[in-house]
Amino acid sequence: MATTLGVLRGFGRNTWLMLAVFGVSGFGYFGIQAVLFNLYLVRLGYDAQFIGTLIGFGQLVWALVALPAGAFGRRFGARKALYLWHGLHGLGFTIVLCAEFIPQPLVTPVIVFGWTVFWIGGAFGGSNGAPFMMRSAPRDLLNLVFSTQVIMFSIMGFIGSIVAGILPAALTTWSGASATDPAPFRVALSLTAICHGISVLILTRLRDQADESGSGTVSSVGRPTALLLFWGALMFLVTASAGSVRSFFNVYLDRQLQMPTADIGVVFGIAQFFSILGAFSAPFLLRRLGAPRVILFATAASGSVLVLLAAAQMTWVASSAYITVILLSAVATAARTIMSQALVSGHWRIIIAGVTTVGLGLGWASSAAVGGALVNAFGFSTYFYIAAGLALLAAALLGVFLYAKRPAPARPQRLDS
Repeated sequence: MATTLGVLRGFGRNTWLMLAVFGVSGFGYFGIQAVLFNLYLVRLGYDAQFIGTLIGFGQLVWALVALPAGAFGRRFGARKALYLWHGLHGLGFTIVLCAEFIPQPLVTPVIVFGWTVFWIGGAFGGSNGAPFMMRSAPRDLLNLVFSTQVIMFSIMGFIGSIVAGILPAALTTWSGASATDPAPFRVALSLTAICHGISVLILTRLRDQADESGSGTVSSVGRPTALLLFWGALMFLVTASAGSVRSFFNVYLDRQLQMPTADIGVVFGIAQFFSILGAFSAPFLLRRLGAPRVILFATAASGSVLVLLAAAQMTWVASSAYITVILLSAVATAARTIMSQALVSGHWRIIIAGVTTVGLGLGWASSAAVGGALVNAFGFSTYFYIAAGLALLAAALLGVFLYAKRPAPARPQRLDS
């Protein structure tokens, strides 16, 4: 036990502050917001296509701003970029929640504007968070640090999901509102904005962190264009697939399968709990398999689960599939960060973080915007089949990459007689 505590203390001040931020934002974003935001929009009168388009637009903004946000971090320092991360998150989400109180013709434009501000903030976090963690964490503890990050997300997301499942019903009973009234959902979602404000306060305690010139598998002399394009494409495929159970899966459960909000909160909470187990297993799997193979196996398994989800539209199948995909995602998240940052030298780490954010953003945007249109035109089953195909394609692409990068067998030396 003493040894474990000593290792954890070895993370350093900045690393622990960043982990605290991930925990608070995990409660607000992966907990409260993930469960309730789409349901709030439904109760404002919006359908799945609008929700998908809105989410996709936000992810597109995230992707487009990622590289400029990384350049901002390099020019003005990562601390300032990280302040903008949660500062704009909190401001944007507050604007979204206040849109309900303005004249009806302006509600949708204000929601879109607030959502844009929210995801501009996300770009600053996506492009600067991982490189900052790489600089602040001890090299020999990176696997444990990034796994702990996922654990913090998962534990707090689990708690937030349970709270999100309980709050609307409790507020509805207390206020006497109907189940279709958006007010209880809006009040519960205000916790998300508060979490972003708390995160900003924590970030102000960060100390300046010098840039690094560390080494990676790719030289900083010359731009590794092909590698960056490969990584961006891989992140796009992985995220476009996983987005099928993240973008508006709660709408699927609520509208298609008629699942009560409290039960949706329980399913999301269980998924977060299992993601904790996945995060705890990540250090062991990373040691045994390495980051690339962890991503490969998790992606292939997600594709297989999505095939089952598409084939059997039943409550228990949907719940089990969602929980499994979230579990696999938790296992792969730390591996994804470690692999991307290890692929290049220190000079390129903010750039590949930006490329990662571009790939993730475009993937989320496609799964949400295109997914909303697919659901309206062909139903959820077709959408899940397409998502499964994307996951299997990503696994195949990564498998080819790993095969091409395998060490060449040593040639036997000739023995002269």
